[in-house]
Amino acid sequence: MERWPDLYGSALNAFADVERPVLLHCGRGHDRTGIMSLLLLTLAGATAEGIAEDYLLSARNLQAREPGAVEKLDTALQRADTTALESIQAAMAVVTDDWLGAACVKDEVPAFLKSSLLGVETQAH
Repeated sequence: MERWPDLYGSALNAFADVERPVLLHCGRGHDRTGIMSLLLLTLAGATAEGIAEDYLLSARNLQAREPGAVEKLDTALQRADTTALESIQAAMAVVTDDWLGAACVKDEVPAFLKSSLLGVETQAH
């Protein structure tokens, strides 16, 4: 998010500009899809604990298709000397007004995405 804020900002702007519903997916939920999910959940007001719980559940659910997924995640976190919660908290801390500005996220997009994700009636974007 710090290296390429404009790419993530463009994606957030695109999410606000497309017709609903929107499907965001990939095979594992890591990397770009995981970061986009984290950004959207952060804008929606999710807690780091809730995001971490869901993230760890994804790894456990991946076990059937990819044996060793949990061990790979645990090893990666241990090598980085962190936890999933700490990593998510650090990533969420990046999403400030300054970051949104550097990412060229349109001013109305964060509030629009939050209301859209929470199912709150808003005017069309």
